[in-house]
Amino acid sequence: MNEYVKVCPVCKHHNPEDSDICEVDGVYLGMTPSVRAIDAAASPVPPNDATVILPGKKASPESLDEHAGMDPSGERQSTSRLEEAPPVIYLDLLGTERVYTVRAGSLMGQSHADSPADIQLEQIPDVEYIHRQHARFNYEDGQWSLIPVDQKTLGRDFTNPTYLNQQKLVPGQPYPLHNGDRLVLGKIPFIVRFVQ
Repeated sequence: MNEYVKVCPVCKHHNPEDSDICEVDGVYLGMTPSVRAIDAAASPVPPNDATVILPGKKASPESLDEHAGMDPSGERQSTSRLEEAPPVIYLDLLGTERVYTVRAGSLMGQSHADSPADIQLEQIPDVEYIHRQHARFNYEDGQWSLIPVDQKTLGRDFTNPTYLNQQKLVPGQPYPLHNGDRLVLGKIPFIVRFVQ
């Protein structure tokens, strides 16, 4: 019988296939596909001296020094390091298995041939209450924020609402996002999940 695992995209730890969070570094695994354990074991893993820098974390000079070795002549060797991952958050569509990956600067809206949205929503009940350009997600100085698009700037006279934790948001204004926030675009509810 085949055993399946989820390989953490950051630390490469093999987690049980039903895991949502990596057992080692707490990275969200919701979008990570399960693979056969035998195939995962055959794939390359980072070298033992690699410094893994988790999303949103900065490596201190001391932590990097710990991993820097010396060659036989006493000179420092270079240490391979994984680059800091670009920040992402996930939006869990309530009542479904759908999870949307949101990157800094992403625009979310209803799917349409002329929609400029990076994340286009479709085949969801009440999707007609989402604008083609509904909300933008920004990341600056370690903080995520959401800005509902002011439809008047696009020549429209109406605005389908956006709610954050049951508070109706003013279009065009930024609002900070936190892990576990409840976000409703039009009538479509999401839970905000941060990579920890």
